[in-house]
Amino acid sequence: KWYATGICFPDSTHWQGIEEEQECWLTLFAEGEAISSIPIGDIYETGADPDMHRITPGHIYTWYPARECTVIKKDGEELFRYGSRERIHDMAIINGDVYTLGTPYSGKGFAFRKNGKAVSESKNGIPLHLFQNVEGRIHFSFSDEDGIFHVNDGRKERLSIEVDKV
Repeated sequence: KWYATGICFPDSTHWQGIEEEQECWLTLFAEGEAISSIPIGDIYETGADPDMHRITPGHIYTWYPARECTVIKKDGEELFRYGSRERIHDMAIINGDVYTLGTPYSGKGFAFRKNGKAVSESKNGIPLHLFQNVEGRIHFSFSDEDGIFHVNDGRKERLSIEVDKV
């Protein structure tokens, strides 16, 4: 099956700009048929930005940077929230667990989380690439002032890379 999402509005709505109080829904389509819809807006803690959701077969996972936390939902129902307001760069769902890679809106660094709990984090690291799922384990890399690191399921290993010239 193929899946896609779209933003749906009532017929009478001016769709060319989502306003704060405008009625609209994030809708999941399977093979061209709408199978679920989630209301969008601050009061629902769900955004219209395509970078704020992921599709898995039959489900929509969303994240939302609320006032002082990040809210993670599945099909519009809250799974968890945690006390750091983060921009989520990647998300993976493995065996029902939700993994995220986010950077705080307040500054530098990142956090790799499993179900909202930090597994690996850095105060000033910069993720270099997004998740790779290898046999059910999440891999990614990052750099900081101490070098370049590879993270495998939360375990960090410094890479030995020599650079002559940039």
